Amino acid sequence: MAPLRIGLAGVGFAGLRHLKAFSVRPDCEVVALAGVEGETVGSVAAEYGVRETHIRWEDLVARDDLDVVCLALPNALHAPAATAALRAGKHVLCEKPMARTATEAEAMVAAATEADRVLHVVFNRRYHPEVGIVREAVAAGRLGTVYHARAWWMRRAGIPGRNTWYTSREQAGGGPLADLGTHALDMALVMLGEPDVVSVSAAAYDQLGRQGVGVIDSAALASDHDGFEVEDFATAFVRLAGGATLQLEAAWATHSQYYNEYGVQLFGSAAGALVRVDTRVPGSALRLFSAGGDQESSSGRVDGHAGAVGDFVAAIHSGQWDGHRGTAALARVRVIDAAYRSAEAGREVPITPTGPVPGQPVIR
Repeated sequence: MAPLRIGLAGVGFAGLRHLKAFSVRPDCEVVALAGVEGETVGSVAAEYGVRETHIRWEDLVARDDLDVVCLALPNALHAPAATAALRAGKHVLCEKPMARTATEAEAMVAAATEADRVLHVVFNRRYHPEVGIVREAVAAGRLGTVYHARAWWMRRAGIPGRNTWYTSREQAGGGPLADLGTHALDMALVMLGEPDVVSVSAAAYDQLGRQGVGVIDSAALASDHDGFEVEDFATAFVRLAGGATLQLEAAWATHSQYYNEYGVQLFGSAAGALVRVDTRVPGSALRLFSAGGDQESSSGRVDGHAGAVGDFVAAIHSGQWDGHRGTAALARVRVIDAAYRSAEAGREVPITPTGPVPGQPVIR
């Protein structure tokens, strides 16, 4: 089987992780890179032995020698770049969040379906082994009826720059809820077995970001604060089909005990589970709670980007592409989109049930 020919757009943090994951696979060959940072793109290409580079993602997508386009671009470019690549006959691996709005995400799924190509979105945090352990426990009924869940990604000081696309409402679509909350939401829905979401009631705040508190780039503190157009903290109360509920929280900056932590906690009638990751400590931890006693375990660092790339490549090679159109990622965008609309309107926003989500492979 000939290696899949890969074109990658974007050589920031996520793009480099994807590039590394593709480069070590004998069934993949990275043919070309694209990025507006010309000098950086050139040095990355030289390091990884990539023959050709482009500045514009459009030029990468237009190539006729690619099987796959991998997108690690600002959020505003996900939908146009993905739909263009799919219509050009390429399979697409896209960095999260899938899109800024549900409408954009729906267009991406439609393009994948019409082109008969694979569309995957990278949720690398679902590859912590504990996520799969809890998912299997829930499916087997060992937690009883799971009636409530908490999912969070909280930082004390982690605003990714100022006056950048991350803090532009137009470019990013949102702040930490879209950036971090989508990971926590994905982990929770995977563990719960992909339940439908009925409604969302949310609130969003920008109390710290506009003051310049919590910005990672210290040089940005000297600049004006007009470039902060998104929230720095958001919370959402999510109602699930069947009556269970989920509390979702995401923050780039808080005056709190958190350094940089994410996790999911499930409350069941027979037992409970907590998956927690403190980024200062390699790996992840699991605690199971029951009347018969608690259990604790942990695992080491996992390369979730390699896991996502592996599932993506396996889906392409399977030839069974109907279940790989990005529908699971679309379900996440619908929740985040509804949360932002709820926060703006100050009321609960219903989500039309979409039925079981075939989506992407959950855990290998």
